[in-house]
Amino acid sequence: MSTTQKVFPPFKPRLVKLFYDYLVEVNEIPHFNVFAAIEGVIVPANLINGDGVITLNLNPSAIRHLHMDEKGVSFRACFNGVETDVYFPHEAIGAIYSPDNPHEFYLPFVIKLDGLGSEATAGGTPPTPAEKPAARSRAHLSVVPKN
Repeated sequence: MSTTQKVFPPFKPRLVKLFYDYLVEVNEIPHFNVFAAIEGVIVPANLINGDGVITLNLNPSAIRHLHMDEKGVSFRACFNGVETDVYFPHEAIGAIYSPDNPHEFYLPFVIKLDGLGSEATAGGTPPTPAEKPAARSRAHLSVVPKN
């Protein structure tokens, strides 16, 4: 008797799209914290903070040609007046949130940083409205202990 395991499609791409679509639907501005050091990330290098994280505003009025698929997220946007293609795989997404309501709309992800099993989250806990990140604020990086 052979046993076969059911193979499920990746869940994170669906969750990312669902949360993004929901934020847009309720008139919130989706922001993504992205680990720039993850392989395949294409973002403006001059906007990456000291922790290696970039916060991207994915407001539909600020970006063009948004595409989300099983592998990642891509779009075009202007950074300092320069139109730029942006791409990041789902593995690089540390958090998705609304800066106006971070305690209601905040979705963190655990990121594998290297082959040694190191993990981290981008953003740690949701910022309070008083700490609302500016367009170029620094995200906080915290190591998640292994259980």
